[in-house]
Amino acid sequence: MQPKTIQLPSQKIAYYESAGTGSPVMLIHGNSASGGSFRHQIENEFGRKHRVVAMDLPATVTATPPETWPRTACLAMHRW
Repeated sequence: MQPKTIQLPSQKIAYYESAGTGSPVMLIHGNSASGGSFRHQIENEFGRKHRVVAMDLPATVTATPPETWPRTACLAMHRW
């Protein structure tokens, strides 16, 4: 499962999407995780039945921090 990306004006956000076409479901990860942690929900029956999207929140491994954030703010977010 490879992430797709969305380029916003000040940063890039990675997300994962299932092949399903049913009701949309957005999965949001917790601290120290990423959208990839929902791999099993995206690739299995649930993902085939629903359109499942899991994004990487800003300041996670695959998302780039906004250009306007100071570097210390990104480090502080990782410690939450």
